[in-house]
Amino acid sequence: MRKELEEKALALTRELLKRFWQLDIEFVLSLCTKDVMWVAPEQNRYMRGIDAMRADLEENLQELVPCHQSHQEYTVVQNCGRALSIIGRYLVTTDDGAPIFAEVQQHTQITWELIDGELRIRSLYISHPRNELPVAPGSPSATSSVEPPSAISTSVLPSKPTSDAR
Repeated sequence: MRKELEEKALALTRELLKRFWQLDIEFVLSLCTKDVMWVAPEQNRYMRGIDAMRADLEENLQELVPCHQSHQEYTVVQNCGRALSIIGRYLVTTDDGAPIFAEVQQHTQITWELIDGELRIRSLYISHPRNELPVAPGSPSATSSVEPPSAISTSVLPSKPTSDAR
């Protein structure tokens, strides 16, 4: 059962993050408990409750552009049979057609709990490039000092380069 739970939690984590970076907050919120603990990089983004998390995401995700992930690495750091924690890192790249091109390593920490036979999120942390990179049209250019997985360079360009330049 523990291995099965891990596999399901890892699959849900991948889908959750894929949908988060596509700015699909309804899917993210659908997996959370009503008293979820939501933590984001900024100091004031430490809150409890689904309503507070919804308000925060609706306000703050407006600044992000759709992205996709690569070089994903997730580790189950705790599994007691009914609850487990996953920590991960991955490279986030802006989607084709975005007003900027950016790649940066991001992190997550998710605590899942089995409630009435379904995995639900008790606590969630997702880093994002908000203070590392320009994330909305008109933002000033910057470069992250974080080294992405597999030594892929972090880039910020005004528009997406050709495949030869990547």
